Amino acid sequence: MNKRIILVVIVIAVLGGIIWWLWSKGQQPPAFSPKVPSVSTPLIARTALSLRADSATITADSLITYSVVISSDTYRLVGAEVYLDYDPRVLEVRSITPGTLFTDPEVLIEKIDSSGGRIAYAVGAGSNFPVADGVVATIQARLLQTVADNSKLFVFDQEKSDEFDKEQAKVALISSDGSQLFEEDETILTIEN
Repeated sequence: MNKRIILVVIVIAVLGGIIWWLWSKGQQPPAFSPKVPSVSTPLIARTALSLRADSATITADSLITYSVVISSDTYRLVGAEVYLDYDPRVLEVRSITPGTLFTDPEVLIEKIDSSGGRIAYAVGAGSNFPVADGVVATIQARLLQTVADNSKLFVFDQEKSDEFDKEQAKVALISSDGSQLFEEDETILTIEN
């Protein structure tokens, strides 16, 4: 009986070995595939703001119209926030109004500090988001004294003085198909004075 048990054990071991060999022959060893975390690069919108005078007039008591112009041929404008500094001894700002870019503008901020020499202006596109290429705002001003160059009378505020300073030029854009909103931290804004 001992021989029978040994023979059965050998047969089972051989059959088990054959089954294992057949099974492993069809299996491929797992390929090495290191886990790499997926990194999604956020899309960044690019646009530019500039200030243009309607004339080269530089004599005292001249009225000048300035246009705040945005240039971005692939994005639509949701809104723009502009802070401009100027010398109130040289320039008297009379008004700031929405530009021709908007069909239904929503003015959110409209402040002219004539003693401190600062304009704060924010406008939204309302319901119709225009292609971000055109005049965002128009400024009417009077020169109080003759200047050498009227293109340098305003300066865009684009620097934070501290973490609570929220008064910099900024824009909110939307992709041309309306699928993605680009806010302040997702937009590269170039300022041209």
